[in-house]
Amino acid sequence: MSTTGKSWKIARYDGVTPYNIDGIPSAPIITKHVDQEQELGTGQRRMLNLDATNIYWTVNMRMKLLRLDQFIKPYAFVTAEGDLPSFNLYTTDGTTAQGHTGVYVDRCEINVGQRGSAIATLNMICNAYETKTLTVTPDALIPITKAGFTASVGGTSITKWTNIRFAVDNSVARVPTGTGAVVSEVYPRQPVYTGRIEFVKTGAPLFGYDAVVKRDVIIAVTDNQATPVTKTFTFTNAAVNEDAYQVENLDLTYEILTWTGDKLTLP
Repeated sequence: MSTTGKSWKIARYDGVTPYNIDGIPSAPIITKHVDQEQELGTGQRRMLNLDATNIYWTVNMRMKLLRLDQFIKPYAFVTAEGDLPSFNLYTTDGTTAQGHTGVYVDRCEINVGQRGSAIATLNMICNAYETKTLTVTPDALIPITKAGFTASVGGTSITKWTNIRFAVDNSVARVPTGTGAVVSEVYPRQPVYTGRIEFVKTGAPLFGYDAVVKRDVIIAVTDNQATPVTKTFTFTNAAVNEDAYQVENLDLTYEILTWTGDKLTLP
């Protein structure tokens, strides 16, 4: 039997109840990771596979972003130390249905340009699984596009932007502490927030020519629910990495800002 992308379904679940993950998944990749232990085993210069260790699974995917309140906010972007929760993730490609338990979002990036849907890229890690079969019905919503985004830096609104992206790295660790082959500890550590905004320069560079290196970066995202919901990401005192402006021949002058944050407020 062959399957196509039409057969894929992915959802968070609790018991027998599935919950949508705020988007339409595309390009999912489920990978089993294994470290092979080898040593010289004979006098014939032969390497022996002694053991398979440090086994864990990753689920990586992109998805068209529909909303942020069911999954992205509570399970990806944490707002305080130690707050990242684990969850159960159901996947099926039409042939193999699987429950992944104790899953953490290692990285989530949201990216929107001038065309098409806003895209969330997710990297998730787990070390356990269970038999599970669920019926998943996706949200019937229009994807979020550039019309749903606004941004400001240091109180200055950015109106003529061409690309906005921001991400969290939750620094999820994998540590073997027992005698089994499967990694026994999967846990999040410190979140690191990063972002990049490309826009048409209409005034002085946002971080100027002085010694100021920290400003608040605020990005608001509004979905297309019947009663639209807006989530405002406030990265307080985000530190600039680069603030460059450039032009190619007689084209527009673009400013490109990249930054790193250490605190997020997300109501």
